[in-house]
Amino acid sequence: PAGALPLGSAPPLVLRKLQRLYHGASGAAFANMHSAGPPALLEIMRARGATELEAPPTEVAVFVVGDPGSGKSSFINGYAQELLLQPAGGPAGVAAAGHSTGSRAAPLRWVRSASAAVGLPSLLSAAAKQFPEALPDPAMCLAAAAACPRLDAVDLVEVKAQALGDERLSEALAWMAARAGIVLCLADSQRQPAVSAVLIAWLKRVMESTTPQCLQFVLSKVDLVTRESDRIRLTAKVSRLLSDGLGRAFEVLPITRKDAQRILLESLSAATHEVSVGGNIFQVPPVSQREGDDPLDTGTARVMRAADACAAERLRQALARLPAIAAAGAVTGSAVAVAVVRARLLQLASAMAVAAFLVPFVIDEDADPEVVFMLRAITFGLAVVLGLLFLCLLGAGGSGSKGSAELDHTAA
Repeated sequence: PAGALPLGSAPPLVLRKLQRLYHGASGAAFANMHSAGPPALLEIMRARGATELEAPPTEVAVFVVGDPGSGKSSFINGYAQELLLQPAGGPAGVAAAGHSTGSRAAPLRWVRSASAAVGLPSLLSAAAKQFPEALPDPAMCLAAAAACPRLDAVDLVEVKAQALGDERLSEALAWMAARAGIVLCLADSQRQPAVSAVLIAWLKRVMESTTPQCLQFVLSKVDLVTRESDRIRLTAKVSRLLSDGLGRAFEVLPITRKDAQRILLESLSAATHEVSVGGNIFQVPPVSQREGDDPLDTGTARVMRAADACAAERLRQALARLPAIAAAGAVTGSAVAVAVVRARLLQLASAMAVAAFLVPFVIDEDADPEVVFMLRAITFGLAVVLGLLFLCLLGAGGSGSKGSAELDHTAA
């Protein structure tokens, strides 16, 4: 539509900065935060007694699934406009420096922005805690980091087809995919059936935990199908296969192969079209079509738009939560202040009561009995007054509630 943002131009790093606000500099997956930053918002809220806090939004991830050889690695390379992943069975991966490829042992390969390549992605970290046996070493899943701004708000995840055959891994991957944002399934135009029964069964499990709108399907390597009638026939065949296996219809769009030459050309077309030489500015014509203009690659444009829309929606949700958290912080802050005063009153009342009891044993035996009686009366009276104030504050703060007891314990 007119005025829309270009493909892959979701708000850069804003969602990741909000994650840092929630988790603090040490827990957020955000780069260039080596200096000490503000404390985590969640830690502040828990310290103030807010026990029920809504989890912060995770980064948007595009889970790319497909049968072996369907073009998952090539699609991710094309999305990131870098040669990051080698196809399965090829030479060692070309992961960015400082990242373990883990391509042979890990069930998935995670690609993210080089500006956010610190720590584990929050979704991957949560999955490792939820499924420790399936993901004993989540760091092995980190495959590469890309400098492309398309990944500022979106992560790309290649799911190994072999991992879907393992029950524990399949369950963990389905749990992650349901929370990722976008699940893209590549149907291979060069094999029959284009989508295996194992993959359809896994997608059906994912559908049970997420909305169907999060699932997208494309027919890969359509540029190898020369006749348009054959492409139409294959697309219709895949649509019927998905309808029978998943119980609903899905739109299947085409995508082309992303070989090294095409990826490099697309990265050049995304670069600036102006160069300055000797103070003179020259216009550089684009080297390829604009994104979304290729009729055989409309599936890629749809995935980018969906990922950007998902990132923008999660950002909106994160910003909408901040006023409520601030209001809760004010309420819990006042509750903590009341709990602190309550604890001090109880301590002082107890001390006065003990003093009233010990006065005859501390004062000299020759002291006037009336003076001793007066001192005991004064200390006992102060103990009663402080005790009454404690009971008044206890009633005002909700006596007997679990939250009030926890606050009293914390204050004490």
